[in-house]
Amino acid sequence: HRDLHYPLRRQRQMCIRDRYLYIRAHMDDDRVVRIGIEQLVEPKRHARIQANRAVSGLYAGVSGGLTGSLLYNPTVQDNPEMGLSPGTNITPAIELTYMLTHNLGFNLGFRINSSKSILNLNDQRQQFGSTQDMDNDTYELITITTGFSEEATISTLDVPITLRLRTGRKVGFYLDMGVAFSTFRSASFTQEGTIEKLGYYPEYNVTLRDIEEYGFTTTTDQSTHSLDTPGSALSAVGGLGVSAMLANNLALRAGLNLRLGITDLTTDGWVNPFIFGAATQGYGNETLLHSVCFEVGLSYRILAPNR
Repeated sequence: HRDLHYPLRRQRQMCIRDRYLYIRAHMDDDRVVRIGIEQLVEPKRHARIQANRAVSGLYAGVSGGLTGSLLYNPTVQDNPEMGLSPGTNITPAIELTYMLTHNLGFNLGFRINSSKSILNLNDQRQQFGSTQDMDNDTYELITITTGFSEEATISTLDVPITLRLRTGRKVGFYLDMGVAFSTFRSASFTQEGTIEKLGYYPEYNVTLRDIEEYGFTTTTDQSTHSLDTPGSALSAVGGLGVSAMLANNLALRAGLNLRLGITDLTTDGWVNPFIFGAATQGYGNETLLHSVCFEVGLSYRILAPNR
């Protein structure tokens, strides 16, 4: 009788030994009042459960990064007389992340962003048609523009909502994909440069300058003006980097964030039409806000799954 059932008994023992037994204990104060078997799982499923428990949960964190931003307009970008370059700024943020598993989660952030772009105009010499001065002599007005530039600053509150994909268990790569809603807090541009006005008298073949009563002056401008913007904007956002669990509830990440503007920043309000109008009024093109940021974030798990 013992030999007949021995293989079956041994097979049952091997089956249990090759699996993981999950036991749930019910506590009343400090006493265990009931213990029950929750589930019996295979090694692969056990590894997934442990990986999920190591990473999943609700995280609250802070982050900061160095951001390069650009007010992109095709007309300005393709104009050989103009040079459009990005500006840089520090971007602080707070965020909430809920990881459903160690591979999948959602992220909600709040970023204070100050985007900058610098527009430079090449030195220019323009000559206009004939006119008469106060003595009724005929001259041609010449303007020489040197060192002319404008720096635009747009401050926004950004709310990115992203899907987070992650590899690995405690250390792995992450990929964020989603959108960001932005509300404008302030916008301005600073203009500086020198404009010299000269008068060329073809009858005498002479050019006059620095005679104020004739309007032949040299003016250096350095001023700040408010900038009209829409009330809100929408952008596509993405991120790629490395994340690691430093301890049971502490996570660190570092990576690059990319922002591509979707909605046009063009408005009907007045801006300086000479230069910066090209970057904000568009001249038939959309003006979009693009940026790239190297960001480091630290977050703490405030809600962990049941173990």
